[in-house]
Amino acid sequence: MSFFKDLVLSYKGIDYPLAANKVFQVVAAVEEHMPLMHLANYQAHPRNANLSMAFASALMFAAKAAKLNPPAETVDDLAQEIYSEIFNSSAEASVILQAVDGLFGLLVPPQAIQNKLNTLSPAPGGDADSGEKKADQG
Repeated sequence: MSFFKDLVLSYKGIDYPLAANKVFQVVAAVEEHMPLMHLANYQAHPRNANLSMAFASALMFAAKAAKLNPPAETVDDLAQEIYSEIFNSSAEASVILQAVDGLFGLLVPPQAIQNKLNTLSPAPGGDADSGEKKADQG
């Protein structure tokens, strides 16, 4: 059983599926270029070259794992293409969103998100802070 789930990365309208048992390998490659903390702080401190390399690495790995044609000849070629698209005013927002969303999907396993949500959600039947007071029974 994998800590991760199957996922799909998309780029230029093409989906690149990635099996759960391959996700961790991609996480390691992505974090060489863009650790999770840098990705989480992307808006405040954009690292466009790192983002481009990380997303390109993930896409190329996913294409190879799925036996699909890669989106470029090399990771470096794809990273440069993504980087240039970031600065193309008509595509900037969608390329950045696609890259950040895809990388978050890789770096943050679904089970980790669910565990965090479970700790934030009240237990079934309400909780002590819900504002409901129970009558004294005595």
